[in-house]
Amino acid sequence: MASAIPLSELEHFYYVIEAVKAGLGISVILWPLVMDDLQQVQLLAPFCFIGSGQSYVVVRRQTCSARAEHFCAWLVSEARTTPVPGDTS
Repeated sequence: MASAIPLSELEHFYYVIEAVKAGLGISVILWPLVMDDLQQVQLLAPFCFIGSGQSYVVVRRQTCSARAEHFCAWLVSEARTTPVPGDTS
């Protein structure tokens, strides 16, 4: 019988990603956390990404400061320009 492969647990996604990049193993990681590394071919994704069905929302007061309004607009802009899995442009 084959021996079991020891598992490692790391405290932060950053450490997991760095360990995988260093060739220390494999992991299941969320697309937004690795999209830059995948686009720069520092990581490979041999299987497809699967949507979670979850969404992010911005909730704010009806009347808010200009800074809060600007921040919310920036969040929406970032969300619209973030590539989806499989987009390598």
